[in-house]
Amino acid sequence: MTARAFLLGLGAAAASLAASAAAPPVRTLQAVGEAAGGARWRPIVAIAATGREIKDGQNCTVQTLIDVRSGEWRRAVRCPLFTTERGIDAQGPWREDRSGWVHALDSREAARLAATDRWLNRNGPYFPRRWPVALRPAPAVTAQRRRFQRIAATPAQARTVTLWITPHRHRLARTVMRRSFEVRRIDFRDYRRVDGVLLPFRIASRDAPHAAAQIETIERYRLLHSLGATALVRPARPTRDIRIPVAGTHIPITFAADGKVLIRVSINGKAPLPFALDTGGHAILTPTAAQTLGLTVHGRGVTYGAGAGSTAVRYARVRSLGIGAARITGQTVLVMPISPLLTDRGARTPVAGILGLELFERFVVTVDPDHKRLTLQPLGTFRPPTGAAAVPLRFTGDMPLIPARLDGRRGLFGLDTGNSGPLLLFPAWAAREHLRHYYRSGVPQTEGGDGGAFTVHLADIHSLRIGGLAVPGPLIGALTPHDAGVVSNPSEAGNLGMTVWRAFRFTLDYRRERLYLTPRTHYRPPPMPRASGGLIAVKFTPSVFTVLQVSPGGPAARAGLRTGDRIVAVNGLAARRLASLYLMNLINQRRPGTIVALTRGDGRTVQIVLASNAARLRALRPGAR
Repeated sequence: MTARAFLLGLGAAAASLAASAAAPPVRTLQAVGEAAGGARWRPIVAIAATGREIKDGQNCTVQTLIDVRSGEWRRAVRCPLFTTERGIDAQGPWREDRSGWVHALDSREAARLAATDRWLNRNGPYFPRRWPVALRPAPAVTAQRRRFQRIAATPAQARTVTLWITPHRHRLARTVMRRSFEVRRIDFRDYRRVDGVLLPFRIASRDAPHAAAQIETIERYRLLHSLGATALVRPARPTRDIRIPVAGTHIPITFAADGKVLIRVSINGKAPLPFALDTGGHAILTPTAAQTLGLTVHGRGVTYGAGAGSTAVRYARVRSLGIGAARITGQTVLVMPISPLLTDRGARTPVAGILGLELFERFVVTVDPDHKRLTLQPLGTFRPPTGAAAVPLRFTGDMPLIPARLDGRRGLFGLDTGNSGPLLLFPAWAAREHLRHYYRSGVPQTEGGDGGAFTVHLADIHSLRIGGLAVPGPLIGALTPHDAGVVSNPSEAGNLGMTVWRAFRFTLDYRRERLYLTPRTHYRPPPMPRASGGLIAVKFTPSVFTVLQVSPGGPAARAGLRTGDRIVAVNGLAARRLASLYLMNLINQRRPGTIVALTRGDGRTVQIVLASNAARLRALRPGAR
């Protein structure tokens, strides 16, 4: 990972030069630099390191190369099941993901993170007068019975990184830096002398407070006095792992009950299974699908998504992914639980997983809701559609980001076909744009993702424009809490899902970094529900709907339902034959006065009489901002 790599050269040792706790930050860092080797750094052009890391249960090799003059670097992690790389070259930051393709990281946030990385790679903390940086002291702390001085460093046009320093030995012991929605902590230990400078041989990083540390053990350093011009250039994209007709291929699509795009994908030549199309995700299989396909799973790790928690993951290797007439070979897929809200389709074949970057990085992808068709085209022969609005794509990580105007405010939003709920608005952006109070005054509702449940507040969106095009409403915005993981990212405005993209025929071209939008001529947004059951109930297990929320005084409460109740049948239909969102969709499509019979887990049947949804609709339009 970046933060581990760019600090490989920042070791420090005990020295006679003392810096008191009250010393100005510049003097403190100068003392750290002298302890680290001082003038011995002058002839060093680059640092190469070889080490090992246990990553998700796999024994991986790590190779890192850092140019201490320019701050450019490159780090490759080679594991038995996959290889990943990332770095900064003359063009900027980049990343090669597990699927084997490379894309630029070129959002404003990515540029600010890269500017801090470059400052650290240039040994900025050792030579604080050499590169532009704002320094301020932070309160000293005691951790694990050790006292640390702290200095907050903000290089020009960059993110702040907090440096933890042992005051008597003048060593850099830790860095802490917010990177989008994560706070990455890096600990440096086991310093040893290498050609006159001291370097850490044990580097431990973590991106969440309760996450297990990823520990890299350095086996060898080399201090270089010259570096080839192409040594840090990002790798080229592979061309031998795909096959597609020159004219492209068309694949039928269906829409899940919640609006997600589903396509059928063949794994290792076997009968196709339904997969959700997710612009921000990697190839994922559910454990059940992996077992059905006879795949062997390996490793053990965690991943983070919507919510504050994490999800356990494993890996499997597949020979081929078949999507229509297109093929992708030699892929490693994640094997992890996926919410039944996506996978459970009742009596129909469950969704087997998610397909994302593997597709979008290799082909131009067009989703045509009018013809219920997905088209894949070769990157080299694609021509932009005539008359379509072209919108730039940017990347901080894997999710494509686009500029849009919501309620007249500009922001950078995630383009997320894996999100089928309301438009997610992130709290830091909403506060900056003076929208937080309006949306916070809306209707509270329980939402959730891979990281667990959280509460959002819903309110009407007045306007949304993308690429000069108005998105037809009604549209609902969901203000997320500050601790909801990836869906509370302070560097982004929000997340736009399929409630937006179903209004367009849209094409994603990752190579040109463009989204092409053509409005659907006869598209009409789904009407707002007229009726309310006063409850939220979905399936988390195949045979039971679980009541997550009951509105006080509403139809469900009057019928005696409570949060946590289990419903095993709806209008006499067994829950095991119904999709996870069947009950909510049923209520949304009915009129006030309709009776819905719910059979509880104890065998008793209660009847709820649907009420008018008018009060809720009014609550979605809080007073003027």
